[in-house]
Amino acid sequence: ESDVREIDGVWLNELSRHNTDLRSLNISVTNLKHVGLTDLSRLAANCRTLASLKLHGIDLEDLSEILKRTTALEELGGVSIGSSMDMEVGNNVKLPHTLTSLLALFYMGMDEGDDAINSKVQPIARRLRRLDLQYSCLTVDGHCRLLSQCANLQSLEVLNAVGDEGLEMIALSCKQLQYLRAERGDIDVQNGFVTQRGLMAVASNCNMLQYIGVYVSDINNAALSTIAANCPNLSDFRLVLLDDEKEASDYPLDNGIRDLMKGCPNLRRLALYLRHGFLTDRGLQDIGLYGRKLEWALFGLLGESDEGLKLFANGCPSLKKLEIRDCVYRSGHCRICLENGRSQVCMGSRI
Repeated sequence: ESDVREIDGVWLNELSRHNTDLRSLNISVTNLKHVGLTDLSRLAANCRTLASLKLHGIDLEDLSEILKRTTALEELGGVSIGSSMDMEVGNNVKLPHTLTSLLALFYMGMDEGDDAINSKVQPIARRLRRLDLQYSCLTVDGHCRLLSQCANLQSLEVLNAVGDEGLEMIALSCKQLQYLRAERGDIDVQNGFVTQRGLMAVASNCNMLQYIGVYVSDINNAALSTIAANCPNLSDFRLVLLDDEKEASDYPLDNGIRDLMKGCPNLRRLALYLRHGFLTDRGLQDIGLYGRKLEWALFGLLGESDEGLKLFANGCPSLKKLEIRDCVYRSGHCRICLENGRSQVCMGSRI
């Protein structure tokens, strides 16, 4: 969260001329503008051990010579693909086959990014272990085409525009997946949305999952029970039920949450942001009763009364931090969670 005051690009020039052992260069969140491509090219040529390169929205076609010079590059991030990729020079740019992680891939064209993204990523898709498609502007079909080739994927970040069809493709093709995050995006008819249908498919087939963080348009007890039955290694579960006009199919979710807490005994982090009435005081009691290893919890729109928080606080002996948002408790009673001096209550932040 530090600010970087940029004067010029001399630092990168000096680094490229004098360093031969650099393994990682990350300027992805600095918004630096004086990044010389010649300097990057020299750096890639001189540092044969360069394994990670995270930039800030530099066009892939501008990195052509740089990527040719790298011999050990495994992680690439902050690269953009735009409408100029239709030009001959853009079509000749290839991602290195040494890559196993492709992060923050931006699509800057005017239309959907399906063809542009797939043409670049599919040739190396089978090698990828980590993939971030949140900025790729892919449709449901575009996601499915690409993810069908990612047999060795272990970590995936997408928007919920991946749709249930996209999650079903993950279930078929990405059996080694350990980390899945589906952030909230701008949903329209073309792009789709995530519900219990997609979650059940993933949980039933990706049994190595350790992290699930999803924004869903609908969820039911059966989906939570399916996750509990098939993902015994789950240690971090975060679920947000989007507030829209669609009527949810099944609530309250007490039975599913109970199954989740019992079936995933290694849960250390839990975030639930639902709607009023979707988890009763009994559901909060079960989280406390079975959350023996829970260290961090976030509750949004949960419970019915102060009693629910009290029942929760009677359990969770390992709890270190509790975040509460939009719940019905009277603020003075929240301090019951602090009586033993081991927890803190925080309002805010995202899941």
